[in-house]
Amino acid sequence: MIIIKLSASFLLLIFILVGGRKADKKSHNSQYHPLAEYMTGFIFVFGAFWGLYELWW
Repeated sequence: MIIIKLSASFLLLIFILVGGRKADKKSHNSQYHPLAEYMTGFIFVFGAFWGLYELWW
């Protein structure tokens, strides 16, 4: 069970990095509105932190 939790934690940490990269202004796609890019980053980071909380506590 610990291997599954560690694997899931690794994926959630990747989501945190992706969300942080998505919220970075330099990585925005000019096709979309900046608020949409920020919200996508927020959802990735918030969801990953929530997943880590539910997984370990």
